[in-house]
Amino acid sequence: MRRKSAAIIWVFVCLVFAPSFFCQPSVAVVREPSQKCPIQLQEKWVLAYASDFSEDTLRPEWVVTAGNALVSQGVLVLRSDKADAEIILKEPCFSSPSVRMELSAYVPDYAKLSEISPFLNSNYGSLGETRGCSGSYLFQFGSEQDTTNRLRRVGKIVEETVNNKVLLKRHHLYHIVAENDCGHIRLEIDGTTIFEWNDAKPIWGPEHCHVGFYTSESVIIVEWVKIYHKVAKP
Repeated sequence: MRRKSAAIIWVFVCLVFAPSFFCQPSVAVVREPSQKCPIQLQEKWVLAYASDFSEDTLRPEWVVTAGNALVSQGVLVLRSDKADAEIILKEPCFSSPSVRMELSAYVPDYAKLSEISPFLNSNYGSLGETRGCSGSYLFQFGSEQDTTNRLRRVGKIVEETVNNKVLLKRHHLYHIVAENDCGHIRLEIDGTTIFEWNDAKPIWGPEHCHVGFYTSESVIIVEWVKIYHKVAKP
């Protein structure tokens, strides 16, 4: 499942970075179908960053904003026994209206079953009170002690996405896809679409250009991650 080398491609200039605040329950939001993409993009997804965590230590482009994270034996381990755990890819940042994350991850046998939650379009590093996963699209898989899946948009639960279609199992290696394609938001687990939703006012651009992972009171192990984006037409 792991590739032999990590590839890093710088795509946009990142902002000044600051500490993260975390995801808190909030009221639901309801959105109309998304507007036309603000710029013309090519159809193809382009690989912009990849890592198989094959280095001896965590690379400097990753920043741990809560809990603990380390690289060991070719995997990224993110954990917190009693609170939140969050790690953010601080560079490169992804300013395109269309960003896609693919990863392979699992909860080990010894850990509490809690969420494996990637996030896109975080405003980590910008001004404001909501940063990290709280300032992003947070794709919650196995949230609320492995009872629900749902999307949070800048901290607010999108009620239309709440479901328990697929829930976590220990030591099952999941292939996870989290995607914002010009406001069409989608979570896919092992080839099955868990939820999709259209945001009328998508968050994107240089103030929402970071990605990362989040869990709560648990341990998640990530074997590899790939970030794609769509580039503007010439």
